[in-house]
Amino acid sequence: MKDFVIVEIPQATRRRKALITLGATLTITGLTVGYVWSEGQLGVQTLSVLPFFLLGMIQSYRYWRTSHVTQLTPEAERRKREEEEAKRRKQEEFEDKWYFRYPMAGLCLWGAWYFLNAKQDKFWLAAFAVLGAVIFARELSVFLLLIGIGYLLFQGIASLPVSVAVIIGAIIIASALKK
Repeated sequence: MKDFVIVEIPQATRRRKALITLGATLTITGLTVGYVWSEGQLGVQTLSVLPFFLLGMIQSYRYWRTSHVTQLTPEAERRKREEEEAKRRKQEEFEDKWYFRYPMAGLCLWGAWYFLNAKQDKFWLAAFAVLGAVIFARELSVFLLLIGIGYLLFQGIASLPVSVAVIIGAIIIASALKK
């Protein structure tokens, strides 16, 4: 069974696309050459528009000559969509594995170190690289964040005067005995 059907393109559509492309190509080419000529720089600089002009002419010709196109049947389109969905799902499952994420986090951290040491003016790239590492190694990031918060809490309590620490301790003991 064929997975595609041949559809004819009406001549009016082909003519319209070809004329729009031709008009845009000639307009942009003409404006560019006119600008270069008005600046008095005709010469090698004028050749910079040649690739654009040639590609526009080729595309206009292709629009004019293409009279039939192939389209997928609904069943083939559904099958293709299912295959693409399966590929995407498989890729997402692979990217969610630890053996992909942790090396990527390490690569991001190496990039951050490189940007901080070699290119100090691009410090914001180092910040983005560290953010990427945090996203890739999310379990470790949460663990390290909890350790950091605990450390800061202990440092905060340690920096309090002794009298305030005794009062806070007494409040904690009193609330524990009340229960």
